[in-house]
Amino acid sequence: MVWMWGLISSAMIILGQGGASEARVAVVNVPVVSERYLKTADLEAVFEQRRKSFTEQRDAMRERLERLRRSLEEELKPGTKEFEERRRVSLDDYLLMIQKKTGRMVTASTEIGALIGNGTDTELDALRQYGELLGQAFQIQDDLLDIIGDEKKFGKKIGGDVQEGKKTFLLLEALRRSRGKDRQQLMEVISRRGVPRSKIPRIRAIYESTGAIDAALGRIAADIDGAKRQLGRLRSSEATSMLHWFSDMLLNRKF
Repeated sequence: MVWMWGLISSAMIILGQGGASEARVAVVNVPVVSERYLKTADLEAVFEQRRKSFTEQRDAMRERLERLRRSLEEELKPGTKEFEERRRVSLDDYLLMIQKKTGRMVTASTEIGALIGNGTDTELDALRQYGELLGQAFQIQDDLLDIIGDEKKFGKKIGGDVQEGKKTFLLLEALRRSRGKDRQQLMEVISRRGVPRSKIPRIRAIYESTGAIDAALGRIAADIDGAKRQLGRLRSSEATSMLHWFSDMLLNRKF
C-alpha cells in the first residue's frame, strides 16, 4: 500500500537527523582543508574512520531488519485462514488476529522507518506501538465502512463481509451483546458462511440496536488517540505532524 511507504518515510524523517542518514553522507562530508594543515595521511585516516563508522551502522541496521523480517514471517504464519475456519471465535480472538495481520503490516512500516532512521530503543518502541494501534483502528474502520459506508466512496458494495460470513468486530461484538432471535440470526451468518444480500439491512439493524456500531466507533477513536499519544514520545517535527494528520485522516476516512 502506498500509504505504508509514507509511514516508513515519516519515521525515517523523524529519526533521520544525526542518525543513520548522517552516516550515509559522512563518507563524503569531509571539510575542505588546505594542504598546509592536513597531510594526505591524515585525510586518508579521516576517510577510513568515516568508512568504518558507516559500515558498522549499515551492518547493524541490516541485522535489525533481518530480525524484523524473521519476526514477521513467524507471526504471520497462521494467517487468517485458521481464524476464518473456526466456528467459535471471541472478540479477543479477533483483536489478536488483526494485530497479527493489519496491525503487524503497519507496525512493520513504522519499524522499518525507525530502523533506517537509526532510532533509539525508546523511539522504536513508540513507533511500533503507534503502528500497532493504527493498524487495529484501520481494520475496525474497514469493518465498519463495509456496513455503513457510502458505496461510491468506499469503492465496493456495502455488506460484503456479511454476505461472505466474515467474523468482523461488528459481528462478534453484536453476538456478545444480543439475545434471542437477534443472536440466532447473527449465528446464521457464521454457520452458513454468509447470508443473502436481502438480509443485510436486518443484520445492520441488529448492529445498531445492540450498540455494536457505537462500540466500533468508540474503539477506533480510542486506538487513534492511543497511537497519537505514542507520537508524543518523539521529538516534534514536520514529519511528526504528518503522522498526526494521517491518524486524524484515518479516523474520519470514508473509503
